[in-house]
Amino acid sequence: MMQLRRLTTRTKDCLIRPEHVLAKRWIFVFPSNLCELHAPFEVVFRKFSNEAWNGRLRLEILEKFEIADIQKKIHEEQERRQKQLKELEDELTEDGSLLTPERKRITSLSTDELLSDIQSGKLSATTVLKAFQAAALESNKKLNCVTEFIVEAKTWAKECDEALEEKRKANPLHGLPFSIKENFMIKGHDVTYGIAKHLGTPSDTTSYLVQAMRNLGAIPFCRTNVPQTMIRIAWTVVAVIDRSIFCMTVVAVGGFLSRDVHTLEIVLKDFLGPAQYSLDPLMPSMPFNHEEYQKKKLKIGYYDEDGFFPATPGCKRAVSVARKALEAAGHEMISFTPPNVALACSMLSKFIQADGGSNFIRELDGEVVDQSLDLLYKIARMPGIMKKMMHSLVGWSSPKTAIHLEGPYLLSRDLWQGAKEKDDYVRLVVQEWKAEGLDACILPAFPTPAQPHSYPSQLLSATSYTAIFNLLDFPVGVVPVTKEMEADQEALKDYPTTDSVYRLVLEAMKGALGCPIGVQVAALPWKDEVALRVMSDIETHLSPTK
Repeated sequence: MMQLRRLTTRTKDCLIRPEHVLAKRWIFVFPSNLCELHAPFEVVFRKFSNEAWNGRLRLEILEKFEIADIQKKIHEEQERRQKQLKELEDELTEDGSLLTPERKRITSLSTDELLSDIQSGKLSATTVLKAFQAAALESNKKLNCVTEFIVEAKTWAKECDEALEEKRKANPLHGLPFSIKENFMIKGHDVTYGIAKHLGTPSDTTSYLVQAMRNLGAIPFCRTNVPQTMIRIAWTVVAVIDRSIFCMTVVAVGGFLSRDVHTLEIVLKDFLGPAQYSLDPLMPSMPFNHEEYQKKKLKIGYYDEDGFFPATPGCKRAVSVARKALEAAGHEMISFTPPNVALACSMLSKFIQADGGSNFIRELDGEVVDQSLDLLYKIARMPGIMKKMMHSLVGWSSPKTAIHLEGPYLLSRDLWQGAKEKDDYVRLVVQEWKAEGLDACILPAFPTPAQPHSYPSQLLSATSYTAIFNLLDFPVGVVPVTKEMEADQEALKDYPTTDSVYRLVLEAMKGALGCPIGVQVAALPWKDEVALRVMSDIETHLSPTK
């Protein structure tokens, strides 16, 4: 536990020596430029009180772990991980190969085929598990994506095989391997979300989502990497759908990723039922609605620009590709753009900063900060007066970015008023949505293809395409439809440059050729099945020349 203490000192005492605090390990926080302290100290910007009297300032002093302790934890975890990877690879290698022809065949099977072969006994759950472990090891060599393999998976696969041998009824997802993100809790395993200080603190429980999947017979076999602090300017082409809980604040929800939409359909038809609701007391009992999913003809809105941040040519083309696929599926398409997206972005930014960034700062203090978060971290640690100055200065060159520098709701009454304004905005969007008779809406998954890691924190305003649905609390899925082409790169010559953030986009798009581009599918709250259906129709009716 970090212990908070306060010290009042003269402003001229800018350099505090180790003997002043009896050689304890501290981080000192000053409202002035960073100054260098003698080891083992580190100076950081965080926050300071504006109260000044008799030439004195109140300074916060936070007792922290030594940087060396954190580095030691990281080193030990890396060694443990490498040892586990090597032992598993040695165990799975056959005739000098991990991915044998049979394992390649198994991992290429569709989800339907895989479940059928396991449940019929044609393939054992253990054999399938080994095939997917081998495939994950090979992928990890290229992407460094696996944080750990779940050792309990072997036991779970064996239990699945024994259940079939004893002719017990197989669960719907019997023996199906799946990976989970590192932020989902599994009893006995660390949850760090990229924060080294959380190493060595295993969870004492398992998340509802993982429990529900286990109850359906599926086997979590490895954990994969996540963005540090779980904050990421999202451009990833994935499919994510989940029931969400509507409340006054912004709530994070889990979801599923898969290699095709049909797999999502298989999983969600069983997951959205007693498997989940019997575990999570906060979830209403709403099983998968087959009637919603099987509607013959839908009325679907679309937009390729939200009126706040311009999408790049490739992302606009992706919406056109998806629109044509849906028209080929027999659906009615109409133009629709949510009102006042700038207001939505401003409100969400204030809600996210409601604690003044204190938790964000506390988590990252003393850590190696990912470059995609570096700018956000530096801004969060600025004193309030500097943030105000920065907001005014940035507003001259980038009004879009300045919206995210307005700061949080400062008083509780402001927060309550903001919550009311949010509710009013949600009602407005739903009212306009229903006035058009829409079942769903498609739009760019992000206004650009993938960017180099140094750009995301500089392109906060580009999150408008995703942020609005965080605020609205609508279920959303993403499906890949095309890739960045030469013509898209050439068309960037007409991309606007009136805001400095637009010029950053042009820099970030160098080398984007060939990057995958997806579209989002949004539906009204509790209409996850509609979003899934639209995703399925897009995938099914995509033109071969997309």
